[in-house]
Amino acid sequence: MPSYLEGVWQRGQRTENIYDLFQWWSYQIGAEPKWKDYEPTSPYMREEIRKMDSLFEQVKFLAKSGIETLSQLQTEMKDTESQMAEEIQAREKLRNKLRRASPEEKEHYSKLRDQSTARIQELRKKMKTMTAIEARS
Repeated sequence: MPSYLEGVWQRGQRTENIYDLFQWWSYQIGAEPKWKDYEPTSPYMREEIRKMDSLFEQVKFLAKSGIETLSQLQTEMKDTESQMAEEIQAREKLRNKLRRASPEEKEHYSKLRDQSTARIQELRKKMKTMTAIEARS
């Protein structure tokens, strides 16, 4: 019996917590597993998994974009930086329009601003991937 269910219920004893009683009976009828197979992942393994995921994202990006040389990567980074700067300026303009807009127009401008923010997030993620690739090269 798991240690957290020890002493939850004994004959002649009144249980105050219905959830504990439910867990105890679930264990007794076999609905609750009688052993624990799960062992948490060690911090070292989690770190290695994060590194592997990062490398996987980098390889996926390189395969998708068809980049083969460092110079191609750097030109792509410059293009992405310029796109991000344009998108940030457009979002600032939308925010200014949003401040001065009537209540009917505010909904429209806020949707456009949210779309612009989503595009900026994608570009930032792309830039982060490219800088990681450049650092590994």
